[in-house]
Amino acid sequence: MSSHSPHAIIQGVKRLLDLEKHGIEACASALAEVLSSGGLVVFPTDTVYGLAASVDHLPALRRVFALKGRGREKSLVIMPPSIGEAELLLAQEILPRLRRLAPFWPGGLTVVARRREGFSWMEAAAPGRETLGLRIPDHPLALALLNKAGPLAVTSANPTGREPPRTFEAIDPAVIEGVEAACRSRFPGSGLPSTIIELSEEGVELLRPGPVDIRLIREALQEEQAGN
Repeated sequence: MSSHSPHAIIQGVKRLLDLEKHGIEACASALAEVLSSGGLVVFPTDTVYGLAASVDHLPALRRVFALKGRGREKSLVIMPPSIGEAELLLAQEILPRLRRLAPFWPGGLTVVARRREGFSWMEAAAPGRETLGLRIPDHPLALALLNKAGPLAVTSANPTGREPPRTFEAIDPAVIEGVEAACRSRFPGSGLPSTIIELSEEGVELLRPGPVDIRLIREALQEEQAGN
């Protein structure tokens, strides 16, 4: 993975936080403050660095797409602070099956399912779709941030077509220049993309293999070990 000049990256940051220096609580509070005012942030997760906006600010959601250079046909993943919060975002009929997947959260599983009606921001995060992708990351800062800021719309902190950054130094300076705050950590993410499944009343479909084995998911859902 290519790295950019640390000096160039740091120069572009409006507000730079250091996880090991400032601590989880201070970093989470500072990032949450920026998000609550409609800003964008970059922060480490268990996989790669994430680029995030609060779901409560529609202009910020649109800025994520623009900064990423991402087409509107690709949705943003929503990161809720808990499975209880996740349940509020999905259709009622899917919830019994979602609860069976609780052991995989926090962790490397993204669940795509029919979204609940009544949230205006969902169309901005997932344009033209009736589904929403949810994941709870297994990272102490990310979890602390979600608990303070509420659900976030998140994507990897790289321009579309570039490799997602495991380290702060690998983030494209253009991404850093486009956010209001960033938090760096000395410890890289795993770099492993999450398993993605689509969950419905009828069954589960594997959309992308990853660290959570589909056989374990089917077992949790008490389904036959057949198909994808």
